[in-house]
Amino acid sequence: MTPERWQEIETLVGRALAAPGPRRARLLIEACGSDRQKLEESLDLLLATAEADALRTHVSGPEVAAIEAEESALALAPTLVEPRPSRLEEVSPRYIGPFRILEELGRGGMGTVYLAEPPHPASGRVAVKVAHPRRTAHPWWRPGAECDFLARLSHPGIAELFETGATGDGRTFFAMELVEGLPISEYCDCAVLCLEERLRLFQRLCDAVQHCHQRGVLHRDLKPANILVTEIGGHPVPKIIDFGIAERLAERLGPAALADPAVRPDLLGTPVYMAPERLVSPLSPPDPRQDVYSLGALLYELVTGLLPFPVQPGEPVESLVRRLAREEPLAPAFRWRELEPREQQRLARLRRVEPDLLEHQLAHGLGHIVARALARVRLDRYPSAEELAEDLSRYLARRVFGA
Repeated sequence: MTPERWQEIETLVGRALAAPGPRRARLLIEACGSDRQKLEESLDLLLATAEADALRTHVSGPEVAAIEAEESALALAPTLVEPRPSRLEEVSPRYIGPFRILEELGRGGMGTVYLAEPPHPASGRVAVKVAHPRRTAHPWWRPGAECDFLARLSHPGIAELFETGATGDGRTFFAMELVEGLPISEYCDCAVLCLEERLRLFQRLCDAVQHCHQRGVLHRDLKPANILVTEIGGHPVPKIIDFGIAERLAERLGPAALADPAVRPDLLGTPVYMAPERLVSPLSPPDPRQDVYSLGALLYELVTGLLPFPVQPGEPVESLVRRLAREEPLAPAFRWRELEPREQQRLARLRRVEPDLLEHQLAHGLGHIVARALARVRLDRYPSAEELAEDLSRYLARRVFGA
């Protein structure tokens, strides 16, 4: 793909994103005409955007319905051009390597994850992740790199890698620990964890992130969907999954990256959890404080039930990214005071705390910790996940919850 071709496709997708969800695929089909390759490349880019991921759990019912309708349209789009099997593998394979496929667990713009049984079933079921047919050579998701990152890591808070290999048509796959759990924010609400329990669970997550950084791996996409909580021995354990867009901390993209239209790290990730320097510049060097910012956004959400930035239903990705890049996150206590009393009561009950006490804690020590993790200026943030966790330990030591 030439830079000119990339610009053309990017423009097409930008126009599609400005349209209502169910119309997006149709607009691309009409714009691409008989150029099936352009259509497939445009659909790939549309699928790879973070919009649906960023908004799915924070939008109204009609917007969710629009997103789901869009996904259905994308699955059917190729049949409107030429009757042939879907480009996203409509039929699950029976085997991937030595693993017997039981069912599909999920799919995205980069690959599909299956529930699978290993050759020796007594060892338990696994999750097998495999690239979509044309994704193997795509630099956005480097499955070999993801395998490399997982092989470096050994921590109870990180999904374990078991085996890697290639399918018959040359696509990379890897089998990893099957994490049966809920996204961390959903788990905390379903279990009605109090504020102290949420903070201690978050500290365990910080320890896993610190382990990644100590081994030279920057996750780059820390968000609730990539942090599943499972219970081991009756205790909640966070597990980090999906290192598909991770980077080596020693790496730094050079000017050549701008000349390569396929290398667009600024499009990867979920905007509401991304550090502002990554939103502003695709050449921002890998830095642990980028993951610290994501942790700060997650901490904000766990303690308040709100995102640091209000997300408007239907807001185009381009508008959202521009706003996130230039605005300061609203202080947790300020966002809390803006809520209706009824909503304050609902969120406070999920944290087993009185609304006034939660507001007091947000306005003082806890709010200061969140603000430092979310500092717009990189050097003003905690330098590491470990130091963020240590500051929370000092806060927990002097705070009496529920009083």
